[in-house]
Amino acid sequence: MKKLSSLLLATAFAIGASAQCDPVTFDGLTSDTMVSDQFQECGMIFSTPGSAELPVTYDYGAGSWGMIMHSSTWYSPIRIDFVDGANGTPLSISSISFSNPIDSEIDVIVLEAYDANDNLLGTYTSNSPEEVVFDYGSPDIFYVILDDVNDESAYVIDNIEIVQNVVSVNESSATLAPRYYPNPFEHTLTVDRIEVGDKIELFDVTGRMVYAEQATSSQIIISGDRLAAGRYLLKIFRDGVPILTEAVKR
Repeated sequence: MKKLSSLLLATAFAIGASAQCDPVTFDGLTSDTMVSDQFQECGMIFSTPGSAELPVTYDYGAGSWGMIMHSSTWYSPIRIDFVDGANGTPLSISSISFSNPIDSEIDVIVLEAYDANDNLLGTYTSNSPEEVVFDYGSPDIFYVILDDVNDESAYVIDNIEIVQNVVSVNESSATLAPRYYPNPFEHTLTVDRIEVGDKIELFDVTGRMVYAEQATSSQIIISGDRLAAGRYLLKIFRDGVPILTEAVKR
């Protein structure tokens, strides 16, 4: 997929870490209602890149899903920019989750996450039905683009939720929290924004340590080729103080 120019520019941030709002669901909307900025209070502005058309809602009417969202043509990408609901100021996030609900021919969604300079940070391919959680591990995501695999199939989404976790512009990059990506991961898990001497450990669900390394640079890459699929606890020790997070191997 070609890189798309940013619609919004970076601005100053506030320190914080919280869910921006309750999940954005489309259950209460009229079928085929155009989706524009009515979700700005929830920190999201939707658009369809490369087109004047906007995403729409659709009354799928299957099971509990009811109203869901798709691009205006079913096949075009959907872009979501993250903003301050009060004034529309661009914000960055660290995590986005959504439902990929329909188990049929319209089941594959590719998520691409971008920073403020349109650099691709990571991707995730979801096969329905799935509750997707894309956790980048640091507050660098300014927008995401949702699309299908080959631009020839449709897809739908529901129950979107974001986590805002931004830092002050007065803080240097050295004080930023460690970053781990992609999450979920398949072949490699990258951990960066670490300091020389930091200790990195990875534990499986039984508590067994499956990886340990002391950082000699600002980045390490953990191979997942010998790791079983499942959830892992990632520990990053800095000055003896652990930073804990969960990583998922697909």
